[in-house]
Amino acid sequence: MRAGTGPDQYGHREGCVRTGNPPIPQALVTESSAEVLRILVPIPDGMQDDAVKTWGYSMGYALLIGMERLYVLEGGEIDFELEGPGSPASTSPFHLRSLTPA
Repeated sequence: MRAGTGPDQYGHREGCVRTGNPPIPQALVTESSAEVLRILVPIPDGMQDDAVKTWGYSMGYALLIGMERLYVLEGGEIDFELEGPGSPASTSPFHLRSLTPA
């Protein structure tokens, strides 16, 4: 099967450029100081902490699963932390929370 032509035995979605090709292990490495990916998300004032945690962990695990699949990682090789709350800007009705892969 030609790449990008439809679903296949490797689980690629229809139209994926990797269709027809097996997964290739890749590595995330650095030769210098590593950078930290921090995703800042505005959370409306008054949003209940339980709702923020539910949303944050749902988003974090979705991103984590995507990274594990993209880079062919095993569980535990990468994780994330839900941080915050941060303080709002003086005129903003939002607080900031962040998702940080760990």
